[in-house]
Amino acid sequence: MKDDLKHKTKTIQLIRSVLDETEEVVSYAEKNRQELQEANVSIDFMNDLINDNPELAVYDEAEHKYTNETVRCVMNLTGMKVPTEKAGNVMKEVA
Repeated sequence: MKDDLKHKTKTIQLIRSVLDETEEVVSYAEKNRQELQEANVSIDFMNDLINDNPELAVYDEAEHKYTNETVRCVMNLTGMKVPTEKAGNVMKEVA
């Protein structure tokens, strides 16, 4: 009887361990799904900008600053772990 109880206890511990690992994998997958969704939103935003204005304005010469759309795009990209110094290359590639 004691051996059976020890075996069941070990089985329960193993099941809990597997459940914990599964929950971590599900959490990681959900985080990746959210990041992918955010990336798609950023790509859709850039595509809309390109379709609305074939000559994409990145810098406002009159104001001597980057356009609000450019700043928003860079913020979205850096929020998705794209280094700031690479954001311009990513934008060019998408455009």
